[in-house]
Amino acid sequence: MHWMKMRDRRDGSVRLEIIADVYREWSYALGGHWVEHADDVHDDTVSHWRVGDVGTLGSAEVVEGNDVGRVNYWLDDISGIPGNMSSHRSTDGWRGTTCGIAVYAHGVRRVVSVEPRKRGHGSVIILSAGPLARPYVQEVRS
Repeated sequence: MHWMKMRDRRDGSVRLEIIADVYREWSYALGGHWVEHADDVHDDTVSHWRVGDVGTLGSAEVVEGNDVGRVNYWLDDISGIPGNMSSHRSTDGWRGTTCGIAVYAHGVRRVVSVEPRKRGHGSVIILSAGPLARPYVQEVRS
């Protein structure tokens, strides 16, 4: 498992931070030391988020149950994310809530960089400001 956080930046771009869950265990094999373990989410992140990819940034946030606040982000089709009550797609705004999970669209974005976190385990993804991706979207659609 991992945690994801999104921060809007002053220039309109978005910073996604993927933070691996870290756990500690006592290891007798290593002479009785605490050993830290973490999922290697950076390799997985690089395979899903490639520099230059363009799409609608979507998020799904758990709003009920034990994992309230846990959010997952992804890039969807450039035409937007469908709502939960209709097939109408939109690139911005709330798309619906089903089974305690709220889905949002955060605009059309381009992946600018994917780097490992400087401290801790995980990755940092920078996505372009929404309007910067739109000329590219028009080229792709034509």
